[in-house]
Amino acid sequence: MKHRIERRRRPRSGLIDLNPRAIKRLVNAFSFRRGYALSTGNVDVINDLPYWCVLDLRFPYAAQRLVENPTLLDGSWGDEAEAEHFPPSDHDTISRLLALLEEADIPKLAAYG
Repeated sequence: MKHRIERRRRPRSGLIDLNPRAIKRLVNAFSFRRGYALSTGNVDVINDLPYWCVLDLRFPYAAQRLVENPTLLDGSWGDEAEAEHFPPSDHDTISRLLALLEEADIPKLAAYG
């Protein structure tokens, strides 16, 4: 539990695109997915859902690759074989997003879009 609290305190600036359309798209995606999660009674995913939304909207290929292989959260996503899905220019942002998620949560989060 302490690990989960500590990782929530990390700075989140720079994770989202500040374009007004991108922000509106993120708000709409989160609102829909949160409503869907609440309607199914799965409140466990609510805290991680914003990070998944950012990852899914900004880096859809990376999100899809994580759905296919959640073990990539261990750090192997940065190797050359995965460069197609995880662009090297975005490694810092992707690293910060992935640090906020846990492997066991990926299938649950992906179920909501």
